[in-house]
Amino acid sequence: AFAKSSEIVVATAKLVATNLVLILGSELLLTHGLLPLSHAYGERLYAAAGSSYELSDSWLESMVDLSVKSVFYTTWLVPIWGLVWATNLSAYSEIASKAYGLSGGKSVSQSIEQVAQETIYHKIFFVVLLLQKYAVQLVPIVGRYAGFAFSLLLASLYAFEYAWSMQGVPISKRLSYIEHNWAYFAGFGTPTVMATFFWPLFVSLAVYASIFPFCILLATNSAAIESAQAAHQRCRGVDVPKLPAFQPTYTLVNRALRWVERNFGLSASRMRAWR
Repeated sequence: AFAKSSEIVVATAKLVATNLVLILGSELLLTHGLLPLSHAYGERLYAAAGSSYELSDSWLESMVDLSVKSVFYTTWLVPIWGLVWATNLSAYSEIASKAYGLSGGKSVSQSIEQVAQETIYHKIFFVVLLLQKYAVQLVPIVGRYAGFAFSLLLASLYAFEYAWSMQGVPISKRLSYIEHNWAYFAGFGTPTVMATFFWPLFVSLAVYASIFPFCILLATNSAAIESAQAAHQRCRGVDVPKLPAFQPTYTLVNRALRWVERNFGLSASRMRAWR
């Protein structure tokens, strides 16, 4: 059904093309164009000076690479990624909304204030969640493996977030649902993480951004979406142990919000709405 929707097909095609051409293309230009060109130019300068000392044998090579990368990233790749990222977010929301409607789902109506509260909470939560991921990866010996495993669940959370948000499922239940059914969600996130985890940063971002629309479509069409709240209640009796992967971030963010509430007089009911 999704493939028959011209709006979804066009939005996905534009998003994939934008990320592959601008971001991945820029990274390839740097790696296979600008850096080799700077090396060749350096070798010519050495030759013109009558020196037989090659640039590749010198500490200058690393300095030249660092300089070229710094200029390229700050003047082009980082700014263009910011623009592409903003475009991606808009396209993801459009794709998710269209797919959810085609699957027969009905969005829960929310006031502007509720939408703003949820958006603010989610921004804070996901920033801290990413920090947790990087902190886990710093743990000696097991950090990289634990970070990889955490990324599997994180990729699933990102994909299912759109449909769960339109269903009005509270974030506490979303997290608990994933933590109780971690085997399913780890499997769901494996293809995405395997395709992006081992690449350089901007290559990984471009590939992830290109894959993610398909993850949203799969998540929206998944049986896990149909009864998230009911399944959350049923999974309490399942023998599979809960994996509290998101609890450190959830606890930290909520304690921080309670601190803000106590010290700045923010409404308790409003704070609870965010959770």
